[in-house]
Amino acid sequence: MKKQTLENLPKLFIDENKDEIDRQAKHERQINELYNEIGRLNTQPIWLKNNPATMSRIDRLAMLEPHSSELSFEVQSELFGLRHSSLYNHPLLPSTWKVATKYHIDEIYAHWLFYGSRRVTVVLNQERITISRPTVQSVNIP
Repeated sequence: MKKQTLENLPKLFIDENKDEIDRQAKHERQINELYNEIGRLNTQPIWLKNNPATMSRIDRLAMLEPHSSELSFEVQSELFGLRHSSLYNHPLLPSTWKVATKYHIDEIYAHWLFYGSRRVTVVLNQERITISRPTVQSVNIP
């Protein structure tokens, strides 16, 4: 029994030493995480110098820095009260053909108020503007 105890005694100290090293490493990781969090919290007020609640959406959009190394784009948008998913969607402008056709339909309607969508479609097709009746109907005429 004594011999067995003497043989296992060094293992007992090695395991305690290993546990102490693991505990210190865990403690160091926690300290590093806390310092990172402090750094993040210190940089956020810099972004909020101007009160975003009183700023227009256009002004808040202008202050965003998509390629910033300090704060991610998502964090910036959250700080400014913007949904970051809406920042990736940019509406397309209508084509010049669509705008010109709409104005032409408006001109026809303004000149002949009693024309309906069928007659406007016929007039446009006679002018070599190929357009369907549902497209003419979809144009909002006051």
